[in-house]
Amino acid sequence: MRSRVSRRTAARTLLALTAAAGVVAAAAPTLAARAGAARPGARRIPTVQVVTPLGLQGERGTGERVPIVLRVADTSRNRVVVDVEYGVDLNGDGQITEANPAEFRRATQERRDARDTSRPRFTRGFTDATFRTARDGAAGAFVWNTAADLPLGRHLSGQQLLRTPQGRTVRNPIVPTELLFDPTASAGVVVRVRAHRLGRRAAASEWVYTRPFSVDNSTPPAAAIEAVGPVDAVGGTVAIDWRAFHDDSEDKNGNGVLDVLDLEDVNGNDALDIVPVAIAFDFHRVDPGEVIPTGSAQLALLDWHPCTRRLGQGDPDDGVASAPTGVGREATFVWDFVPDLGTLDFAAGTYIVRATPYDDRGNLGTTVYSTAPVVIPAE
Repeated sequence: MRSRVSRRTAARTLLALTAAAGVVAAAAPTLAARAGAARPGARRIPTVQVVTPLGLQGERGTGERVPIVLRVADTSRNRVVVDVEYGVDLNGDGQITEANPAEFRRATQERRDARDTSRPRFTRGFTDATFRTARDGAAGAFVWNTAADLPLGRHLSGQQLLRTPQGRTVRNPIVPTELLFDPTASAGVVVRVRAHRLGRRAAASEWVYTRPFSVDNSTPPAAAIEAVGPVDAVGGTVAIDWRAFHDDSEDKNGNGVLDVLDLEDVNGNDALDIVPVAIAFDFHRVDPGEVIPTGSAQLALLDWHPCTRRLGQGDPDDGVASAPTGVGREATFVWDFVPDLGTLDFAAGTYIVRATPYDDRGNLGTTVYSTAPVVIPAE
């Protein structure tokens, strides 16, 4: 149990954070304040302000527990209940609005986090969060457990680069030096809060909103290049064996079958949920006398070009079955080198390859390299 001293210290820290933020992030001026200007009695309604979390939130950002910094004012100076809800773009229209109430849901609170300054109040089968108030406002924080509400979710705010199914960026055909942006990019996440006083003087404020921000609790894919070759000089192909990994895949043993006894049905939907992993292969032509570096950072600086897949051979490159790290699922990419290099007279030489995995949530995995030489013989 936290002491009163620790609560006062946390409150002072949050007050400093509020002051440092400088701007109270609401989608519009506080509705309660506007109501107060309309009628004198409205000043008795509690008001709340909220600060938009900065930077990327979630497991791949600042952490899955996100402090929602508040400032709550009430003339009674008594504690008030603050409702906190989060909204995501469920219908894919690029917006998170009140017009679609289903897009807002009750946020799960993480009371064990020391940054949370609320006190619980048990009512209506729920545990409400109460906060202290002051006439001019008192700082507080509600710590939101994003992993409970958005498990494995990736909700990014703002423009995102347009990518192919294999995860490659797309260039503007008119201005090739420019990259295109995805017109259907995620609207991110919006949090809304509302303060209300209970009892004989019950009153509630209107909802106040943060600006959209990003939450990413997803896991990136991974890949391993297991074998390169053989080279079919006559057919103009090179077979590359690789393995697809994704820790969000339920196929823990990699056999493609739902095995409940192996605890594979994590979400209890009686189905084997497998995250598809796409792959983008590239090649580098090794010049005579060139020394191939061994480190990934140095390899990345080489001149790389996309590998064309031979249609109808091997596995697709826009998504294959995956299994968690340490298990994985095997796949084969067949490189059709003639469109990339020309006939054998021009293609003859030594090459190395690399691969970058990509999942259906828009996550790029770490690029892996194979320095095993791929020798295409002359005619």
